[in-house]
Formats: sequence, C-alpha cells, structure tokens
Amino acid sequence: MYYKCKVPNIPMQPTHLLSSKPIMSVSNLTPALLNHIYSDDLYTISDLPQTPSPTIATGGVVVVYTHTQANLPPDLHTLLSKVLQAVGLAIETVHLLNLAHSPYRQFIHICKHYQPQKLISFGVTAGKLQMAIHLKGYSPTTFYNVQLLLVHDLATISTDKHKKLLLWRSLKVLFDMS
Repeated sequence: MYYKCKVPNIPMQPTHLLSSKPIMSVSNLTPALLNHIYSDDLYTISDLPQTPSPTIATGGVVVVYTHTQANLPPDLHTLLSKVLQAVGLAIETVHLLNLAHSPYRQFIHICKHYQPQKLISFGVTAGKLQMAIHLKGYSPTTFYNVQLLLVHDLATISTDKHKKLLLWRSLKVLFDMS
C-alpha cells in the first residue's frame, strides 16, 4: 500500500533543536520555498496483520527475544518457562515474540497489536525496538503505560548465576512480589 505524503527537505541538526531562535520566519515562506522544503514522495507502509493471535487475548505480558530459529531451542524454552512460572505465569499465556521472525519489530507496533501491560525483553535493546529512550538493564521502567524490563538474552542468563539473580530480583519488582 502506498501513501503520498509531504516530507521536509530541511536537514535537521541538533543545534536547530536546541536553539531558541526561529530558523526562518513565516513571512519568508513563498510558494517556491514551500515546494523546495516539502517534496512529494511515495513511502511503502507495510500491511501488518490487524488481529492478535486467537488463542491469547490482548493485554498481559509480551516476551520479546531474538533467535535465528523460528522457535526457541528446547533448553532456552525450558528456562523461559521456569522464569515465567516463578512469577505465576504459564508460557502458553504470554505473547512470545521473536523479532527475527515477526512483522512487529517496533515498540509502537507491538503496543498497538498486543496492548501489553508488561513487556520483558531478553537481549533486545530499546534501540532495536526503535524506542527513543535510554533504559537501564534489569531495572523495571514504565513507558507509555507499559511496564518494561530489559535483560540479557536467555542463552547468557542460562550460564550466569549472577544474571539469573539480577533477573529474579527485577522480576519480583516488575510483578510486585515481596
């Protein structure tokens, strides 16, 4: 699907954003200048599926990870299942989202499609989710009414006792467990 839109040709420098002086006056905007500033371009907008999985309702918990295989290997699937059981969830009741095989790669698309209350990201940074925010790992944060937790990937956590302890502590905070 293609949409026609106007896109500014003005290069955005960080100094423009910090300056309190206007870059140009409205009185200087002539039709020729407006045509130079805004050009007509076609941009492809992907047609993402609009309905969530029929077996899992929207809301709840989304677990984001990235792996070359479509499904997690058995050892990592078992680890994730145990992690979720520790906070009172079954793996069948959460949305598992492998970014390597999903059309939903941006935080905003994930939120629109799944409407999560909580998002746990294993090895996927805020930058990879195209979020304009710096998040500290293992520190639950609320962003756009979604409680977020970014931690190391499952393979790293499976071999590191200290990271397992950090994960458990942060999950207790995320799920309000004493």
